[in-house]
Amino acid sequence: MTKCIFITGTDTDVGKTHVSSLILKALWAERILTCGFKPIASGGLHGTDEGDTTSYLKNPDAITLQAHSGLRVPYQVVNPFCFEPAIAPHVAAAEAGVKVTVAQLDHALTQVQQAYPLRMDKIAAGQPDSDAETLHHPQIILSEGAGGWHVPLNEQERLSDWVAGQQMGVILVVGLKLGCINHALLSCEAITNAGLSLLGWVANRPEAHPMSREAATLAYLKSAISAPLIADLSFSSDPEQARLDDSAHSALIGLLR
Repeated sequence: MTKCIFITGTDTDVGKTHVSSLILKALWAERILTCGFKPIASGGLHGTDEGDTTSYLKNPDAITLQAHSGLRVPYQVVNPFCFEPAIAPHVAAAEAGVKVTVAQLDHALTQVQQAYPLRMDKIAAGQPDSDAETLHHPQIILSEGAGGWHVPLNEQERLSDWVAGQQMGVILVVGLKLGCINHALLSCEAITNAGLSLLGWVANRPEAHPMSREAATLAYLKSAISAPLIADLSFSSDPEQARLDDSAHSALIGLLR
């Protein structure tokens, strides 16, 4: 059965996509078949998908998830709802005359759960070429949220309602910046109050310049969050080359196996 993991953050711009790409890389290193999933996104740019000349909106974060997935999944499956203005997704959807619902996301998830071929660029040396065209079901779907935990889908529903309905395990990305303690504790409380398992959290530095009193902040978070710290990430000037260190890799695989 496919396992579904949800990546949320303490806020927008805390590094959810960076962390998601590191997780996808780590899972592929273990030959675990993955699909990245960005159910709703704003800040889309017009572009085309591989082998398709039709132009449609594509979100840079969703493109990153697609690129690091172990399976070759069409963009519109990875990101079924994409809107152009870089604003709150439910506002962008309303301006586009679209109402995104939990039921629609449930249906979109079933499309990600279908079988897809392996990505040619991820096939290990010596692996038969025929494996590239064999269809494989994903073992893990890594779904990335938009903004923080309680992002609205519409006037009645939130993205967190969908996660709760699917009973996904959750990984929280804490951006180490002023205000992160309050945001982190509120997020942890909301996730557990929804009856979900907070699998762990990641401390990420989204900016090159460290926050003031970073060590004291991180120490408090470690003592206050009961879920395990999966990784303590430094700022990365080249996210494409970044990898989890051995300790974080082992912690992640231990949680997700």
